[in-house]
Amino acid sequence: WSSDVCSSDLLLLISTVTRTPLIREWRVLKHLCVLALCLNSTPGVLFAFGETRISSILAAIINATTPLATLLVTSVAFREQRPRRAQQVGLLLGFLGVLVVLGAWQGVGSNALVGVAACLLAVTGYGISFPYTRRFLMDLPYSRTAIATAQVCLAALQLLVVMVVMHPPLTAPSTASVSAMLALGALGSGVAYIWNYRIIQQSSATVASTVTYWTPLVAVIAGIAFLGESVTWNEPVGAVIVLLGVAISQGRFAGRRG
Repeated sequence: WSSDVCSSDLLLLISTVTRTPLIREWRVLKHLCVLALCLNSTPGVLFAFGETRISSILAAIINATTPLATLLVTSVAFREQRPRRAQQVGLLLGFLGVLVVLGAWQGVGSNALVGVAACLLAVTGYGISFPYTRRFLMDLPYSRTAIATAQVCLAALQLLVVMVVMHPPLTAPSTASVSAMLALGALGSGVAYIWNYRIIQQSSATVASTVTYWTPLVAVIAGIAFLGESVTWNEPVGAVIVLLGVAISQGRFAGRRG
């Protein structure tokens, strides 16, 4: 909740500086409320809960299935956005690369089924959010900043309700926790959403969702840089497969041939 509050404050500041009017149309706010529920508040709670029951490796694998969840939701519920065959091949190849990076054949240890279910439900929310945004929000006469600001503010209000209902014990956070909260809120949940809407607007929901393929790659790099973990052969090989899959899904090679 604190991260969403930070990101909403930052986006409100950006809206003020850029003189971006806030969205007050109830019809649009209803769509943004659904989007905040699918993309922010519910996945945030589910992943936080899930990672108390399962390993971070398994959580990263599940998070990387977001493009596949988007592909499934788009094919079933948003048929006008159905991905092309090249995108389907690229997405599947990219997910294979993620599994190679993480060495999935080595197993994921003894993990609680409830944690896996929570993370899968969170990813399902992500899968719904991308095509939902494309259908209901991209053609509206509002800027990306206005849409992102309303979405994150609504998510903060939703999580505030959860906080009030659950009555969590309040303790003073450490300096490191505050720094991480500010970084995640300002960048990961603030400015990043403005960029996310730009990608969805200029490309497609399926292509935009491929951003989650980078998550396990960044996790591997961070582990090497900050935790002293060693590199195994599957990590760079898997990274190449991921990048190849993303390139195919975005039509990079088709463009060169044309």
